[in-house]
Amino acid sequence: MPRRAALALVALGALALGLLGARYTPSPFFPVQAIRFLAGTAAVPSVTTVGDENTGLFFPAAGQVSITVDGVELIRFHAGALAAAAGGVDLGTATGSRFRGLHLSGAISLDGGQSWLRDNVSDFGTSTSTGRARDAFFSRDLHVAGYAHIQSVLAYGAHVVTIASNGVSGTANAETLSGLRPLYLVECLDGDGCSVTIGEASVAVGSVVRIVNVSTSGSANHNLTLSDAAPLHLAGALTLAASQSVVLIYGVNRSGDGNFYEMSRSAN
Repeated sequence: MPRRAALALVALGALALGLLGARYTPSPFFPVQAIRFLAGTAAVPSVTTVGDENTGLFFPAAGQVSITVDGVELIRFHAGALAAAAGGVDLGTATGSRFRGLHLSGAISLDGGQSWLRDNVSDFGTSTSTGRARDAFFSRDLHVAGYAHIQSVLAYGAHVVTIASNGVSGTANAETLSGLRPLYLVECLDGDGCSVTIGEASVAVGSVVRIVNVSTSGSANHNLTLSDAAPLHLAGALTLAASQSVVLIYGVNRSGDGNFYEMSRSAN
């Protein structure tokens, strides 16, 4: 190609880039060394496409590149952390200085290192974060093949159940707990007491269920009674007065019969 034609093409390219808001740095070896764009924003990204100008790439800060979709920043690649950790990738919708929400339709594999979970954000790999580890939410099962180390308190998700009076004198009101919660805090408002049993639909083998009577101490006969009958296998008929509790574990025998077996009871 003649030199004059090549220079004309370079000039036309530079003009086009200028119209797009980009700049270039000439080099003695290459016509264009780098294409430089304005920083842009999530609403107006600097690299986009015709007809969808709020979707594309922008540069929120030094050492950071973000992907925005419909004007919402969804992915940020950064050398320095948003929350005082090592560099990495943040996925989800930005909330303050954190990113939230990550949906994985397939599997995720962690090859070595640690998994730090902070404020619903997962930083995978070895982390030097000094931030305090906080909540991690799993909508389904979490299977740990090895051991689970819990440095602080293991808190069970409590399900509060209030059993109202049935209005029938001399007859205790009845309540069936689902068996799908690890901790039931049960208050009986029936003066004749409350009869409690547990369902077993969708209950996983090995599930541990704790039942605590949180009725007002001293209330007349606001006790919880549990019968030693399927699906409950107890050490005998059980009456829980206020502040008393029982711990059960669900198991299935070789015949396929599932039951809640008593592990312990506490008469506080």
